[in-house]
Amino acid sequence: MKFVVKPHRPEAVRRRRLGLYLLAVILFAAGWALGWFYHAAQLQALRQQVESLSSQVSQLERDNQRYQAKTIDLQQQEKVREAAVQELRQQLAGVNRQLDQAHNELLFFNNLMAESVQNPGLAVHELRVFPTKATQVYLYRLVLRQSLKKAREQTGRYWFTLSGIQGDRSREIRWPATGPAGAYRFKYFQPLEGMLDLPPGFVPERITVHLAPDGKARKAGQKHKGVIETTLPWQPESDEEQEHVQERPTEPDPGR
Repeated sequence: MKFVVKPHRPEAVRRRRLGLYLLAVILFAAGWALGWFYHAAQLQALRQQVESLSSQVSQLERDNQRYQAKTIDLQQQEKVREAAVQELRQQLAGVNRQLDQAHNELLFFNNLMAESVQNPGLAVHELRVFPTKATQVYLYRLVLRQSLKKAREQTGRYWFTLSGIQGDRSREIRWPATGPAGAYRFKYFQPLEGMLDLPPGFVPERITVHLAPDGKARKAGQKHKGVIETTLPWQPESDEEQEHVQERPTEPDPGR
């Protein structure tokens, strides 16, 4: 057996180790570079996706603004339409009220003319009494008329006498109790309105309208001293009937 003895060479060993280190560094750098390029490509793709999504969001925001503006415009148009419809309804209600008033006025004039023909002269055409919120206080609406043929202006005073019961006794009161009576002045007809204030506990049964013309009075219903008296039952109407009472037409100008 032979033994071969090789001399020890430390520099060669160091060169091999250095070569291995360099190889490891090169492999690490290559791997890092490959990874960097791969992630850079993904990052670029993500950036493109973000830009695309941002563009879509911007477009959606613009579309949303347009839709909101259109919605506001439609809401304004709806408000205008509702206001127009409401105005038309009010106008229609006004026309209906005018028609009702014209119908009531026509009935009023027809009744007035018929009564004037049947009962010529100064007279009471209508008397209506309505309760108020105050106790024993009533609203009266009185319409005086005279014949439409050869009518001349009438002037005078009017007052009321109420007959009824207070307690267990019959009683008659005058309204107004003191002071001057109400005045009238008309040629064809005149609506009059006022309040009746009754004593506490007094229950009316009849009401008499007294008309005292100035000068020579007409003969229809004429009583002593030229006073014309018309007695009617005491029949107050309800509050609902009062709300539906139409205004009486104004008297025609006597000079026409």
